[in-house]
Amino acid sequence: MLGSEMTHLVAGGIGGTVAALITSPLEVVKVRLQASAARVANFDQNSEQNKITSTKYNYFYKLFQKNRKQSFGVIKNIKLIVATEGKLGLFRGVVPTLVGVIPSRSIYFWAYNYAQSYFNEIFVPYSNAVFFCSAALSSGLSSTVTNPIWFIKTRLQLDFGAGKKKLKVWKIVKDTYQTKGIRGFFRGVTASYAGISETGIHFMIYESLKIHFINKFHNTNISKDISSSNNNHISKLQNYTDMFGCMGASMISKTISTTLAYPHEVARTRLREEGTKYRGFFQTIHLVYREEGILGLYRGLTTHYLRQVPNTCIIIGVYEGTVLLFDRWGLVDPKTDD
Repeated sequence: MLGSEMTHLVAGGIGGTVAALITSPLEVVKVRLQASAARVANFDQNSEQNKITSTKYNYFYKLFQKNRKQSFGVIKNIKLIVATEGKLGLFRGVVPTLVGVIPSRSIYFWAYNYAQSYFNEIFVPYSNAVFFCSAALSSGLSSTVTNPIWFIKTRLQLDFGAGKKKLKVWKIVKDTYQTKGIRGFFRGVTASYAGISETGIHFMIYESLKIHFINKFHNTNISKDISSSNNNHISKLQNYTDMFGCMGASMISKTISTTLAYPHEVARTRLREEGTKYRGFFQTIHLVYREEGILGLYRGLTTHYLRQVPNTCIIIGVYEGTVLLFDRWGLVDPKTDD
């Protein structure tokens, strides 16, 4: 029988693994769109957007037009990758992704549930402050522990070689250690910390919407301690259809949080490029804005939506469903602290 903490740890790892496999092609395209290299497939820049002269709305119009094009550019980039690198190119970096996803999501959901017990003593129990702080703390912990894996994954996804010219994991590790030392594997971690706010906002909104949807489904009036991360450490979902309510809540909350905090994703990718001129998070944000304008800070946003929102929905759905499944099968001992 699994203990309460182990249940969330295992469920988080399963959810992350399933989502990573399904959305890997979109992740590869997203990373390449975020990168500064000019080899990614782009549309002709001589478009109608350049005819807009209004300084008041110019940036916002360009941002809309650029992201609208990128939604079509996803298919174009996928076709290009298949043509030049084969179908396996769509899964470039999937091995380190899977290696990183299991500990990352496991650590996150374990810490998220554990942290709530602590923050419930400081703030109003199961309030927005509790969910925000718990999510932020858990995000920072998992990002720090798994950053070397994500560093290697990003380098693999930015490699355009084919056949024997493909970049190998051992070479990345060797070259990075020889030139930068241990610190080299933590490039981009400061940008990950900037993304802590995104995770906090996401789960704060998610927990509120989750309760709203489940109350609607069952015509009840239950409070925020319905969270599967409450002190009982077992699922409070009433049936498997509640998973879809959780996925819907996750879709809305992730879209909002991603829009607010997206520039940190671009900064993190730039910091992990080989031979980069980017040195720190704020320096990268400033340099990208100076050289590329606000559009540069939102490069690949639509692709990020197409990948990250479904990815998060799958993670949450599988996670909540796994906790419910373990609970229904009698595999969880809520009195056990691991």
